[in-house]
Amino acid sequence: MTDWRLNERHYGQLEGMTHADAETRYGAAPVAGWRRGWADQPPPLDESDLRSPRLQPLYDSIPTQDLPMSESLQGCLHRSWPAVAEHAVPVLNGGGTVLLVGHGNQLRALLSVLEGLGPREVRGLVLATGAPRAYRLDAVSGWRRESAPPLTGTPSGP
Repeated sequence: MTDWRLNERHYGQLEGMTHADAETRYGAAPVAGWRRGWADQPPPLDESDLRSPRLQPLYDSIPTQDLPMSESLQGCLHRSWPAVAEHAVPVLNGGGTVLLVGHGNQLRALLSVLEGLGPREVRGLVLATGAPRAYRLDAVSGWRRESAPPLTGTPSGP
């Protein structure tokens, strides 16, 4: 499944900036809050900013009001969870398996639901790159984390 709602969090005015550049322009404390916080949201892009998804042909079929100009982690979850509920949950309820691959902030937002985490816990959540997590959707107990299967085979690539 692919769904634009599972895209990485939109950082507004911070899009395309390095961490150091963002701290120089806005200060370390606000940037830390925007990066790790739950409800903190960076300054939004202007409507005419070329970084705006509203100006990118890839999103022409998406209603303009649905495309964020900046979002908090909470806003990212609000955008992405319906895609999980729409696409993944029916497959899981039917006994199937879903592999969800994403970027750190997008996954932190989704894990807030899967693991029942509050804003403070999400702020401190650090996900190891490439480390799988396995969950089971149970009709009685809901989401349950399980041991991830070991990775096997050989890496592909150059």
